[in-house]
Amino acid sequence: MFSAILISSNVGRGLVIRAAINETNLLTVLKSPDGYPDTYDLVRLLSKNEPEIVLIDCDRQDLAAECANVVALNSSSSVVIGISQAHGVSTVSTDRIVFDTISYPPEARSIAESLKKAIHAVKGGVVENLISFMPAKAGCGSSTVALNSAAAVAGQFGRKTLLLDTDLRSGVLSIMLNTVPEGWIQSALRLAADMDPLTWSACVSTTNKMDVLLSCRAPMDPLPGWELFYALLRFVRPRYDLIVADLPELVNPGTSEIVRRSRQVFLVCTQEMLSLKMAELRRKELLAWGVAEQRISLIVNRWHKRETSIHEIEQIVGQPIAAKFPNDYMSVRAATIEGRPVASNTALGKSFKEFAGVLAGKDRAEDAQGWISDLRTLISISG
Repeated sequence: MFSAILISSNVGRGLVIRAAINETNLLTVLKSPDGYPDTYDLVRLLSKNEPEIVLIDCDRQDLAAECANVVALNSSSSVVIGISQAHGVSTVSTDRIVFDTISYPPEARSIAESLKKAIHAVKGGVVENLISFMPAKAGCGSSTVALNSAAAVAGQFGRKTLLLDTDLRSGVLSIMLNTVPEGWIQSALRLAADMDPLTWSACVSTTNKMDVLLSCRAPMDPLPGWELFYALLRFVRPRYDLIVADLPELVNPGTSEIVRRSRQVFLVCTQEMLSLKMAELRRKELLAWGVAEQRISLIVNRWHKRETSIHEIEQIVGQPIAAKFPNDYMSVRAATIEGRPVASNTALGKSFKEFAGVLAGKDRAEDAQGWISDLRTLISISG
């Protein structure tokens, strides 16, 4: 849940707004002063409570605008959402204000939608150390690519790495690693809003020199929303050099937070025609979810030079190939039986190491095009 301060023109209106807030189950109101506070009192409220959201009742537009200005000038972390009697209230010009988005009396759904809009507009940018792998269709080996890439970044390049299994219903990473951890991603998501280091240590496991947060394949009811994934990312982001998310083939409102905020979404397919056609569809879906085209990369798994060519694949999918991994069923089979990554002395293991070197070696401040350029160089080297 997000912390909030509610500023209303009077107690009665405050109670109406607060009832709608409580229905969302997304906001915890820390303080709600009676009426509009003066500058001194509002600065004290902001300093003491450090709210993520400040909701301001615009019944008195002049006083509401003054409060919004005070928030903009005195709180670097708070986002303002206005609640107005009618649309068309003049806004305050600041990057942290999403003003006049809800009409009074507000509905819970309107507050939830405005909260999502405000958070994404101000705090929902790309997470530079987050990448994700998404299958074009089930069976493409996306989990194999995600697992081995993360393990190589951690084990061979010494980066502090977290591997997330975000496929709550069908995640296979725990099977591939032959492990039954005490904590699961389902538990972490339920606790994400109040996550602390002690709780995190009970959820996460360590294997092959990386931390893993695995799926127990138990569906969550209701399905976790964007806010739980947002809270989880907020907690893990400063704790790892690289966060690798293994995604299900279909994006849902929860995992949309992962794809929208990933520095790069690697769409994994094979040379099979059905897989390529589905990759084309998945690419369009990612664009519809708001993923910028330059942050989508195509990976061809189980590559064989006598099958569909690079040119044909790029023509079908509409996306340049960023990397490809050779077909090595026996090495993957052996690794799965033993619950480990693919052996580094195999052709496939060497490809994963080269790919991981690009992921581990790039400065996070560099642009995505530089990263993809290195990956394409990797293709030309591997032949």
